[in-house]
Amino acid sequence: MTEEAVMRKAVLVIIAIALFFLCPVAVAADWAIFVKDSQGCPQFYDTKSISKKGRLIKVWTKISADGYSACKEALSSPEEVEVTHKAQEMKTLIEINCTAKAFRMLATKVSASGGLPLVDSKDPKAKFEPITQNTVVERLAQTVCK
Repeated sequence: MTEEAVMRKAVLVIIAIALFFLCPVAVAADWAIFVKDSQGCPQFYDTKSISKKGRLIKVWTKISADGYSACKEALSSPEEVEVTHKAQEMKTLIEINCTAKAFRMLATKVSASGGLPLVDSKDPKAKFEPITQNTVVERLAQTVCK
């Protein structure tokens, strides 16, 4: 084997390893139910996606209509009928300030059956809002801010 062929193989191995570690969070997700909303739709959070920086916690959440008829309503919105009538799943990256009892939504991904992306939005400069009592976000904060 020539020196050039060895170098090519080495580069390919390095690229393959890098791609493995750069896979999206959802590939290695471990979804756990943290609450059911008022319609009975289970809300999930990814226990493997939790990242902490002081009292700031980022975590992915998910609502899925697969097998949950109650979730169809949670995934629909009159303002976005053309998108949401096809929605099967919505994932949201939420950052919680455990000390200030505030949260913000940093990213939202909505997909149709088969994972077809419908919405993929990011807002890294979203403003923190107070967490309201007796809400899904309050229950999420209680779960991850321990």
